[in-house]
Amino acid sequence: MSLFRFFFARILVLTAFGLGLGAQLSLAQQDTLPRDPAGTPVSALPLAPLDYAKDFSASAAQDRTGQLAEPTLDAFGLPCAPKFTLAALRGAMVRIRLLSPCHSGEAVTLVQGALTLSARIDSIGSLVLDLPALSGQVALRVEFADGSTLQKSVRVSDVAEFDRVVLLASDDTGLALHVREPARFNEQPRHIWAGNPRSLQQTLRGDGGSMRLVGGTVPPLQVYSVRRDAGTARLSLQGDITAANCARHWPASVISVVAGSAPRRRDFRLHPDCRAAGSRLLLKNALPDLKIARY
Repeated sequence: MSLFRFFFARILVLTAFGLGLGAQLSLAQQDTLPRDPAGTPVSALPLAPLDYAKDFSASAAQDRTGQLAEPTLDAFGLPCAPKFTLAALRGAMVRIRLLSPCHSGEAVTLVQGALTLSARIDSIGSLVLDLPALSGQVALRVEFADGSTLQKSVRVSDVAEFDRVVLLASDDTGLALHVREPARFNEQPRHIWAGNPRSLQQTLRGDGGSMRLVGGTVPPLQVYSVRRDAGTARLSLQGDITAANCARHWPASVISVVAGSAPRRRDFRLHPDCRAAGSRLLLKNALPDLKIARY
Protein backbone atom coordinates (compact mmCIF):
# COMPACT_ATOMS: atom_id res chain seq x y z
CA MET A 1 0.00 0.00 0.00
CA SER A 2 2.83 2.40 0.86
CA LEU A 3 4.36 1.78 -2.62
CA PHE A 4 1.04 2.64 -4.28
CA ARG A 5 0.83 5.89 -2.32
CA PHE A 6 4.38 6.79 -3.36
CA PHE A 7 3.68 6.50 -7.10
CA PHE A 8 0.35 8.29 -6.84
CA ALA A 9 2.05 11.21 -5.10
CA ARG A 10 4.69 11.38 -7.84
CA ILE A 11 1.95 11.51 -10.51
CA LEU A 12 0.22 14.41 -8.73
CA VAL A 13 3.50 16.33 -8.49
CA LEU A 14 4.29 15.88 -12.20
CA THR A 15 0.78 16.90 -13.22
CA ALA A 16 0.96 20.05 -11.18
CA PHE A 17 4.38 20.88 -12.60
CA GLY A 18 3.04 20.46 -16.18
CA LEU A 19 0.10 22.76 -15.56
CA GLY A 20 2.35 25.42 -14.08
CA LEU A 21 4.79 25.26 -17.00
CA GLY A 22 1.94 25.56 -19.55
CA ALA A 23 0.63 28.65 -17.80
CA GLN A 24 4.08 30.24 -17.82
CA LEU A 25 4.54 29.55 -21.53
CA SER A 26 1.13 31.04 -22.31
CA LEU A 27 2.00 34.19 -20.39
CA ALA A 28 5.38 34.41 -22.09
CA GLN A 29 3.78 34.14 -25.53
CA GLN A 30 1.30 36.89 -24.74
CA ASP A 31 4.14 39.12 -23.58
CA THR A 32 5.91 38.72 -26.95
CA LEU A 33 2.80 39.31 -29.17
CA PRO A 34 2.28 42.80 -30.70
CA ARG A 35 -0.32 44.88 -28.93
CA ASP A 36 -2.89 47.38 -30.08
CA PRO A 37 -2.68 51.00 -28.80
CA ALA A 38 -4.89 50.00 -25.83
CA GLY A 39 -2.38 47.36 -24.77
CA THR A 40 -4.43 44.30 -25.67
CA PRO A 41 -2.46 41.49 -27.38
CA VAL A 42 -3.38 41.12 -31.03
CA SER A 43 -4.33 37.46 -30.55
CA ALA A 44 -6.92 38.56 -28.02
CA LEU A 45 -8.55 41.12 -30.30
CA PRO A 46 -11.84 40.09 -31.98
CA LEU A 47 -11.47 39.11 -35.65
CA ALA A 48 -13.70 40.92 -38.15
CA PRO A 49 -15.52 38.59 -40.56
CA LEU A 50 -14.03 38.56 -44.10
CA ASP A 51 -16.31 39.32 -47.06
CA TYR A 52 -14.38 37.52 -49.80
CA ALA A 53 -16.94 38.30 -52.52
CA LYS A 54 -16.77 42.03 -51.73
CA ASP A 55 -12.96 42.10 -51.63
CA PHE A 56 -12.71 40.21 -54.94
CA SER A 57 -15.17 42.46 -56.75
CA ALA A 58 -13.37 45.57 -55.52
CA SER A 59 -10.01 44.18 -56.64
CA ALA A 60 -11.43 43.27 -60.03
CA ALA A 61 -12.88 46.76 -60.48
CA GLN A 62 -9.51 48.27 -59.62
CA ASP A 63 -7.78 46.03 -62.20
CA ARG A 64 -10.26 47.06 -64.85
CA THR A 65 -9.66 50.71 -64.08
CA GLY A 66 -5.91 50.29 -64.36
CA GLN A 67 -5.90 48.25 -67.55
CA LEU A 68 -4.90 49.75 -70.93
CA ALA A 69 -7.65 49.91 -73.53
CA GLU A 70 -7.81 46.87 -75.77
CA PRO A 71 -6.41 47.58 -79.28
CA THR A 72 -8.94 47.94 -82.09
CA LEU A 73 -8.83 44.92 -84.40
CA ASP A 74 -9.97 44.37 -87.97
CA ALA A 75 -12.23 41.55 -89.16
CA PHE A 76 -9.24 39.16 -89.21
CA GLY A 77 -8.05 40.01 -85.69
CA LEU A 78 -5.13 42.22 -86.80
CA PRO A 79 -4.40 45.49 -84.93
CA CYS A 80 -5.79 48.55 -86.73
CA ALA A 81 -2.84 50.79 -85.77
CA PRO A 82 -0.99 51.54 -89.06
CA LYS A 83 2.71 50.87 -89.56
CA PHE A 84 4.67 52.94 -92.08
CA THR A 85 8.34 52.72 -93.11
CA LEU A 86 10.36 54.56 -95.74
CA ALA A 87 13.72 53.24 -97.00
CA ALA A 88 16.26 54.48 -99.54
CA LEU A 89 17.11 52.27 -102.55
CA ARG A 90 19.86 52.35 -105.15
CA GLY A 91 19.25 54.59 -108.11
CA ALA A 92 17.79 57.43 -106.01
CA MET A 93 14.53 55.61 -105.27
CA VAL A 94 12.58 55.16 -102.02
CA ARG A 95 10.43 52.22 -100.92
CA ILE A 96 7.16 52.74 -99.07
CA ARG A 97 5.86 49.96 -96.83
CA LEU A 98 2.46 50.64 -95.31
CA LEU A 99 0.42 48.17 -93.26
CA SER A 100 -3.02 49.40 -92.19
CA PRO A 101 -5.53 46.53 -91.92
CA CYS A 102 -8.47 48.75 -91.02
CA HIS A 103 -7.95 50.79 -94.24
CA SER A 104 -7.86 47.76 -96.54
CA GLY A 105 -9.16 48.47 -100.04
CA GLU A 106 -9.03 52.24 -99.54
CA ALA A 107 -7.16 54.77 -101.66
CA VAL A 108 -4.51 56.94 -99.97
CA THR A 109 -2.80 60.10 -101.18
CA LEU A 110 1.00 60.17 -101.27
CA VAL A 111 2.75 63.54 -101.18
CA GLN A 112 6.47 64.14 -101.74
CA GLY A 113 7.09 67.79 -102.44
CA ALA A 114 5.91 68.53 -105.99
CA LEU A 115 4.83 64.92 -106.49
CA THR A 116 1.25 64.06 -105.50
CA LEU A 117 -0.48 60.83 -106.47
CA SER A 118 -2.80 58.19 -105.07
CA ALA A 119 -2.45 54.45 -104.51
CA ARG A 120 -4.79 51.78 -103.23
CA ILE A 121 -4.16 49.60 -100.17
CA ASP A 122 -4.76 45.93 -100.94
CA SER A 123 -7.36 43.63 -99.38
CA ILE A 124 -5.16 42.71 -96.40
CA GLY A 125 -4.21 46.32 -95.64
CA SER A 126 -0.75 46.36 -97.27
CA LEU A 127 0.88 48.79 -99.70
CA VAL A 128 4.45 48.43 -101.02
CA LEU A 129 5.59 50.94 -103.61
CA ASP A 130 8.86 52.30 -105.05
CA LEU A 131 8.92 56.00 -105.92
CA PRO A 132 11.61 58.31 -107.32
CA ALA A 133 13.42 60.51 -104.82
CA LEU A 134 13.22 64.18 -105.79
CA SER A 135 15.65 65.47 -103.15
CA GLY A 136 18.41 64.28 -100.86
CA GLN A 137 16.10 64.35 -97.86
CA VAL A 138 12.78 62.79 -98.81
CA ALA A 139 9.78 63.65 -96.64
CA LEU A 140 6.75 61.61 -97.63
CA ARG A 141 3.25 62.04 -96.26
CA VAL A 142 0.42 59.48 -96.42
CA GLU A 143 -3.11 60.91 -96.25
CA PHE A 144 -6.06 58.62 -95.47
CA ALA A 145 -9.67 59.21 -96.52
CA ASP A 146 -10.70 59.73 -92.87
CA GLY A 147 -8.32 62.70 -92.59
CA SER A 148 -5.57 60.95 -90.61
CA THR A 149 -1.98 61.22 -91.84
CA LEU A 150 1.40 59.54 -91.44
CA GLN A 151 4.77 61.02 -92.31
CA LYS A 152 8.30 59.69 -92.58
CA SER A 153 11.57 61.04 -93.91
CA VAL A 154 14.74 59.37 -95.14
CA ARG A 155 18.08 60.53 -96.50
CA VAL A 156 18.82 59.45 -100.09
CA SER A 157 22.55 59.86 -100.58
CA ASP A 158 22.82 59.31 -104.37
CA VAL A 159 20.21 61.83 -105.60
CA ALA A 160 22.98 64.25 -106.59
CA GLU A 161 24.43 61.65 -108.97
CA PHE A 162 21.44 61.72 -111.35
CA ASP A 163 19.43 64.01 -113.59
CA ARG A 164 15.79 62.97 -113.57
CA VAL A 165 12.51 63.66 -115.37
CA VAL A 166 9.15 62.25 -114.20
CA LEU A 167 5.96 62.16 -116.27
CA LEU A 168 2.58 61.86 -114.56
CA ALA A 169 -0.11 60.95 -117.10
CA SER A 170 -2.98 58.48 -117.08
CA ASP A 171 -2.74 55.44 -119.31
CA ASP A 172 -5.87 56.29 -121.28
CA THR A 173 -4.29 59.48 -122.66
CA GLY A 174 -1.59 57.45 -124.36
CA LEU A 175 1.03 60.07 -123.44
CA ALA A 176 4.57 58.78 -123.10
CA LEU A 177 7.92 60.34 -122.30
CA HIS A 178 10.46 59.85 -125.10
CA VAL A 179 14.18 60.49 -124.64
CA ARG A 180 16.74 60.56 -127.43
CA GLU A 181 20.35 60.27 -126.33
CA PRO A 182 23.21 61.06 -128.74
CA ALA A 183 25.39 58.33 -130.20
CA ARG A 184 28.47 57.36 -128.21
CA PHE A 185 31.52 55.95 -129.96
CA ASN A 186 30.25 53.53 -132.61
CA GLU A 187 26.75 53.15 -131.15
CA GLN A 188 23.54 54.37 -132.73
CA PRO A 189 21.57 57.15 -131.00
CA ARG A 190 19.37 55.71 -128.28
CA HIS A 191 15.62 56.11 -128.16
CA ILE A 192 14.42 55.42 -124.60
CA TRP A 193 10.74 55.20 -123.73
CA ALA A 194 8.21 52.80 -122.17
CA GLY A 195 8.65 50.41 -125.09
CA ASN A 196 12.47 50.46 -124.71
CA PRO A 197 13.18 51.31 -121.06
CA ARG A 198 16.68 49.81 -120.71
CA SER A 199 17.81 48.77 -117.23
CA LEU A 200 18.79 50.56 -114.06
CA GLN A 201 22.02 48.55 -113.96
CA GLN A 202 23.09 50.14 -117.25
CA THR A 203 22.48 53.58 -115.79
CA LEU A 204 24.31 52.78 -112.54
CA ARG A 205 27.46 51.84 -114.43
CA GLY A 206 27.27 55.03 -116.54
CA ASP A 207 25.97 53.46 -119.75
CA GLY A 208 23.27 55.98 -120.60
CA GLY A 209 19.87 56.52 -119.08
CA SER A 210 16.91 54.26 -118.36
CA MET A 211 13.16 54.53 -117.90
CA ARG A 212 11.43 53.24 -114.76
CA LEU A 213 7.71 52.56 -115.06
CA VAL A 214 5.91 52.87 -111.73
CA GLY A 215 2.47 51.27 -111.75
CA GLY A 216 -0.10 50.93 -109.01
CA THR A 217 -0.48 54.70 -108.71
CA VAL A 218 -2.94 57.23 -110.13
CA PRO A 219 -1.56 58.55 -112.32
CA PRO A 220 1.19 56.05 -113.19
CA LEU A 221 4.74 57.38 -113.42
CA GLN A 222 7.37 57.24 -116.14
CA VAL A 223 10.75 58.08 -114.59
CA TYR A 224 13.79 58.80 -116.75
CA SER A 225 17.13 58.87 -114.90
CA VAL A 226 20.68 59.35 -116.18
CA ARG A 227 24.06 59.92 -114.55
CA ARG A 228 25.57 63.36 -114.89
CA ASP A 229 28.04 63.04 -117.73
CA ALA A 230 28.85 65.23 -120.76
CA GLY A 231 26.19 65.48 -123.45
CA THR A 232 22.58 66.43 -124.06
CA ALA A 233 19.47 64.29 -124.10
CA ARG A 234 16.37 65.62 -125.87
CA LEU A 235 12.96 64.93 -124.42
CA SER A 236 9.49 65.01 -125.90
CA LEU A 237 5.95 63.93 -125.10
CA GLN A 238 4.06 61.78 -127.58
CA GLY A 239 0.58 60.30 -127.57
CA ASP A 240 -1.64 58.45 -130.01
CA ILE A 241 -4.93 60.21 -130.73
CA THR A 242 -7.88 57.83 -130.98
CA ALA A 243 -11.66 58.13 -131.26
CA ALA A 244 -11.87 57.00 -127.62
CA ASN A 245 -9.57 59.64 -126.10
CA CYS A 246 -9.94 62.63 -128.39
CA ALA A 247 -13.18 63.98 -126.91
CA ARG A 248 -11.72 64.90 -123.52
CA HIS A 249 -8.81 66.63 -121.85
CA TRP A 250 -5.43 64.99 -121.36
CA PRO A 251 -4.05 66.17 -117.99
CA ALA A 252 -0.32 65.62 -117.56
CA SER A 253 2.53 66.89 -115.40
CA VAL A 254 6.30 66.77 -115.78
CA ILE A 255 8.72 67.13 -112.85
CA SER A 256 12.42 67.64 -113.54
CA VAL A 257 15.41 67.53 -111.21
CA VAL A 258 18.50 68.63 -113.14
CA ALA A 259 22.06 69.34 -111.99
CA GLY A 260 21.13 69.32 -108.31
CA SER A 261 18.48 72.03 -108.66
CA ALA A 262 15.16 72.03 -106.81
CA PRO A 263 12.38 70.05 -108.51
CA ARG A 264 10.48 71.95 -111.20
CA ARG A 265 6.94 71.01 -112.18
CA ARG A 266 5.01 71.86 -115.34
CA ASP A 267 1.34 71.00 -115.80
CA PHE A 268 -0.37 70.46 -119.15
CA ARG A 269 -4.00 70.14 -120.15
CA LEU A 270 -4.24 68.97 -123.74
CA HIS A 271 -7.42 68.56 -125.79
CA PRO A 272 -6.71 66.81 -129.11
CA ASP A 273 -9.04 67.40 -132.02
CA CYS A 274 -11.06 64.31 -132.95
CA ARG A 275 -10.44 65.12 -136.60
CA ALA A 276 -6.84 64.09 -135.86
CA ALA A 277 -7.86 60.61 -134.66
CA GLY A 278 -5.40 58.04 -135.95
CA SER A 279 -2.45 60.44 -135.83
CA ARG A 280 0.15 61.12 -133.14
CA LEU A 281 0.43 64.13 -130.89
CA LEU A 282 4.01 65.34 -130.49
CA LEU A 283 5.11 67.94 -127.95
CA LYS A 284 8.69 68.74 -128.73
CA ASN A 285 9.36 72.45 -128.60
CA ALA A 286 6.86 72.92 -125.77
CA LEU A 287 9.42 71.55 -123.30
CA PRO A 288 12.61 73.49 -123.95
CA ASP A 289 13.65 73.58 -120.28
CA LEU A 290 13.33 69.79 -120.05
CA LYS A 291 16.38 69.25 -122.18
CA ILE A 292 18.80 67.93 -119.62
CA ALA A 293 22.46 68.61 -120.04
CA ARG A 294 25.20 66.40 -118.61
CA TYR A 295 24.58 63.18 -120.52
